[in-house]
Amino acid sequence: MARFNSVEGVFLDSPVRLSGVQIGRVAGLDYDSDSHRAVVSLEIHPGIELPADSIAIVTSEGMLGDRFIQLDPGGAIEMLADGDEVEFTQDSIMFEELLAKIILTVERQRAAAGGDGATQGSGQ
Repeated sequence: MARFNSVEGVFLDSPVRLSGVQIGRVAGLDYDSDSHRAVVSLEIHPGIELPADSIAIVTSEGMLGDRFIQLDPGGAIEMLADGDEVEFTQDSIMFEELLAKIILTVERQRAAAGGDGATQGSGQ
């Protein structure tokens, strides 16, 4: 199990990957009303051992690809046991939100510079 602030684009049966190889799937999605976080149940193939300080990251295949959970192993000697929680997580970064922020920043910079540049450069 892992808890995230946002799992936008992750669904039941979304892949769980380690080093680019699918080692499991998302077996459940729930909402914890106490912490206001998404709770993701991960089903990992038998025999896969992960250090207790591993990181679960919501990521995607390319900029607009399907989202999945990427596991990055830590360096702890102790291993996660069945039913343990992955404590370290990184939320989904929505490409659309990132693009909107970039556009807004550019528009603000353009406005602060005195417009869109259409009147500049006439030189006469």
